[in-house]
Formats: sequence, structure tokens, C-alpha cells
Amino acid sequence: MAERADYMTRLLDAFSRSGRQHHDIDHDVIWCAQQLVNIVDSIHQNVTLRQPLSPESRGEAARALVKILDIVIYKNRELYQDRDPAVRRKRPHGEPQTERNLYMRLIGVNGDSNPAGGTFVLRALEDLPEAVGHVEKLEEQLAMLDSVAWSAPQAYLSKLRGIVSRLRAGRA
Repeated sequence: MAERADYMTRLLDAFSRSGRQHHDIDHDVIWCAQQLVNIVDSIHQNVTLRQPLSPESRGEAARALVKILDIVIYKNRELYQDRDPAVRRKRPHGEPQTERNLYMRLIGVNGDSNPAGGTFVLRALEDLPEAVGHVEKLEEQLAMLDSVAWSAPQAYLSKLRGIVSRLRAGRA
């Protein structure tokens, strides 16, 4: 699933550079965000509904979720800035930032424009104590999200802090 998420973001990057390329589908921020939400939801459903899952499968699910979160964190940039000047997309008047920045759409804002409901990856991670093997990476992600450049909403940061604390306590 992490590879599928990576593929979705590569389609987004290709769309960012040159526009529509595949099957008349705009692989834009809105499309990519929904694909990533679907992947995370699928992982979460498999973890919660397909009990008992082997520890290896649960560990792989945790690894995929941490990787997907990492992918989105590093997509905190204006989508169309790298586009070929010949096909550069002009920003429509009044277009919200959540339609040009994948990070902002999935993590950076709460509200109706957030298809993950303000808990992207976090709800699924809460059900995976096997994420303990990734606690250092989650702490690194938390530090980045807590920085001025990323400025995630407080509710998101609090929830991630809680997950990291529980994982740390479970390690002891």
C-alpha cells in the first residue's frame, strides 16, 4: 500500500509538471488526496476487520502508514510551481491553497475541505501498537509538523503526540 501511495504522488507530480496525461483524469491535489485517504482507510479496515492479523501483517500496516504520512509531509509545497512554462497552469482567482498543496489538504487544515476529517493516518495508527518500531520516525514527523514551516493544527499535533506517548510507554 505504501508503494501504491507513492505511485499516486508520482502521478500528482507528473500532472504538476505537464498537465493531464492519463485517461483524461486530472491527477491533481484533490484526486491524489482522495486516493491517499482511500488507501489509509483500506489499511485501517484490514487491521480492524480482519482479526486476527499476524504481527508481521500489522507491522507492515504500521510501516505503510508511517511512510504515507512521510510522503504527505514532504509534499508541503505549491503544486504547480515546477510546471513547464509552456503549459503552466494559471491559478484561478480565489482558488484555495488546499487545492494546490497536498499537505494542506490532508493535514494542514481542518474543515470541510479535508477529506480525512483532520485525522489523516492518525486513526489507523491508534489501532496499531505495532507502530512502536517506528516511534523514532513518528517523533521526527511530529517535530517537523510542530515547526513553523508546517504548522499543523493543534488538534492534529495533540493526537499525534498522544500516539507517540502511548507507543513510548508501550516500549518500556
